Amino acid sequence: MTNEMRGARWRGAFLQGVAVLLGILIAFAIDAWWEEQGDRDREEALLVALGEELEANRAFFEDDLDRVRREHVETAEYIRDVALGSGTPPSRDSILAMLWTVSPSTVRDPQRAALDDLLSSGAFQLIRSDSIRRAIARYEQRLRHDLDSQRRANDFWEQDLRPHQDEHGSLVDMLPAGQDHLAGVEVAPPGFEIDVGRFFGNREFANLLAQRAIRFNVIDTSHGRVLETISELRGLIGRELGHTLVGPEGS
Repeated sequence: MTNEMRGARWRGAFLQGVAVLLGILIAFAIDAWWEEQGDRDREEALLVALGEELEANRAFFEDDLDRVRREHVETAEYIRDVALGSGTPPSRDSILAMLWTVSPSTVRDPQRAALDDLLSSGAFQLIRSDSIRRAIARYEQRLRHDLDSQRRANDFWEQDLRPHQDEHGSLVDMLPAGQDHLAGVEVAPPGFEIDVGRFFGNREFANLLAQRAIRFNVIDTSHGRVLETISELRGLIGRELGHTLVGPEGS
């Protein structure tokens, strides 16, 4: 076999090897591209779901913020008109109405399914934007703080305000008439005598209501911070997706 023939064979083998190698590299590149495309599709789906949940929670927190502020105003009125004893002593019915209103502080949870799925499934790493990841972490932190604020307000009612009402009020009289709240009872029965002095012009009761007002102020602030983060995060997601999310805070 001549040197020329050997050279031709080596060149053919080399070219064949190069072709095989290129085929393998192209296959890997295609697989990587498909995987990357799948990750991007998954990222977009996650952000769309989170954006929809954020819009629902924006409405949720705005609505609950109105409730919290109404509670705050009512508590302030009771401090002025009842607990501090300004004006004419309230009637028995007025005190009962007040005790009904100064009720447990409702603990309300927003929607979290999309957020929890994002954080628990490992998909958080699919989000390329550092700004969005930081905003999501801040949002989750503020949701936890907000829920804790609501629970502390409810714990205060259970542990401090409610015992005062139980001891000195008449909870039986607070049962709405005509509703079967007790077995066999169609109309709320006559209750007990109320110790008006334990509510009207009473320092202890005034302080209890003041502490309740402070806790509602904390919830007010916490709700506001959650709403700020929702607005920020929805704006970032909208820019990442290339369109404005539905709702007034999406831009």
